[in-house]
Amino acid sequence: MTRRYLTNTEAKANLNRGKSIECFLGGCGNDNQLGIEWFSISKVKDGYLAQIYQTADLGSDEYIDVYSFGPLNEDLEYEDADETLNASSFEQIMNLLEKRFKRTNFKLVNQFVVQDEYLDFIRNGRVCSA
Repeated sequence: MTRRYLTNTEAKANLNRGKSIECFLGGCGNDNQLGIEWFSISKVKDGYLAQIYQTADLGSDEYIDVYSFGPLNEDLEYEDADETLNASSFEQIMNLLEKRFKRTNFKLVNQFVVQDEYLDFIRNGRVCSA
């Protein structure tokens, strides 16, 4: 069995190689619809960019493409993030995320593995285990 989660050192190394990393946060919602929340981090020209998404929860055991669900916020375009954070270092972007979500136990994964995290969420009865 392979290991799914990245250490911060591995995450930073992946970002330095031009790869994005992600983290599934669990369920969320607004007055109209239940959804899911997750973020991605990318390395950009002046540092690091975190994009936070709140998307509709439209998946099933057979359909876990969180990237295709669309935003809960009707004012956003299809692939727009709900919120973005910028920082000059990996440590700073992680600190901003910790403050934003009031937690420190992020389960960082490689890009696209957030879908496997979402599948676990579905199979656990859509209960967040974080």
